[in-house]
Amino acid sequence: MSDLIPYEILTKLVNEADDAAVENVREGRGGPFGASLNVINLDNHWVIRIGEVAGNAVLETGVGSAHAEDQALSPENIRALKATLKNRDPAHTAVIVASSGESCPACHAKLEILARLLVSEKLLRLGHFIIAYGASYADTKAVAGFNDEPYHADMLQPEHMRLIRVDTIARDRLPHALQEALLHHEAVIETPSGLYAGNDERTRHFTLIPEVTALRAACETNKAQGAPEPWNLQRATLYTTTAQIGPLAYAEAQWANIARWVKVGGAESFTPTEAPDISNNDLFAAVAARPYNHSHSALFVVRVSPFANRGQREWARLQAERPEHLKTYNGIAST
Repeated sequence: MSDLIPYEILTKLVNEADDAAVENVREGRGGPFGASLNVINLDNHWVIRIGEVAGNAVLETGVGSAHAEDQALSPENIRALKATLKNRDPAHTAVIVASSGESCPACHAKLEILARLLVSEKLLRLGHFIIAYGASYADTKAVAGFNDEPYHADMLQPEHMRLIRVDTIARDRLPHALQEALLHHEAVIETPSGLYAGNDERTRHFTLIPEVTALRAACETNKAQGAPEPWNLQRATLYTTTAQIGPLAYAEAQWANIARWVKVGGAESFTPTEAPDISNNDLFAAVAARPYNHSHSALFVVRVSPFANRGQREWARLQAERPEHLKTYNGIAST
């Protein structure tokens, strides 16, 4: 697939994402990362950008996974993407997500799920979803102090050896308040400050599975209440009726510093799969696997090199000047 798209086009898109990363840092919205969503005609290599180049918005939103790729996949952009693809021949069309940095597992999961959704809706051919990035995990750690490698390493571990402890408990063995909450909701976060519930809201956006809506509700409440690190749920516990842990839910929990994941048995509730035509277990394995370009993935990943990495260098410069404003946070991997 990479042979079908000239390398200079991928380089240009990644460098534009890096330009956005520089501005994002200077504006104080979040970390030094930028990303864009694009459609390309494979015959004439004409690129249509969907929306604006997005920047990381963790500081602005208080959500630890509000990364550049996440922001590029906004509801408005997904609607525009599908409308654009409907008017094109899937055999001669590809989607490109260009990012200044290697995607964390949460973003990688979102991209994998989106690719599978587009294929299932016959808007895109399998293998025609391209990820191009600049800075690797190692680059990002060395230059800007962010370290996403432990997240991927954690997801490669057997379930009983991961950073987030997994238990299974019958609903009638839970405290009354949790039992009541799980009568009406599919996921509940128990934090030191209270309970936050979530349901499947994928009619609004494809990422809003129950666990994600609960996690984001907790982080956004912390932000509204002025918490200094609203994305940090301080080793909270997630209770869910989902039987199989999906990579999106798990990676979002990593970013929110969830310490314990409880599968609630005996609950009468819908158990969502995160992507069409694949179980959560198989999707988890596909997202976690290395190297990226394997037969179980719907994505094709390309690293652009050489890469100037100006956004991360600007972050390092400004953080040295005002560390109280530019916070480097690595979720559960930093605890």
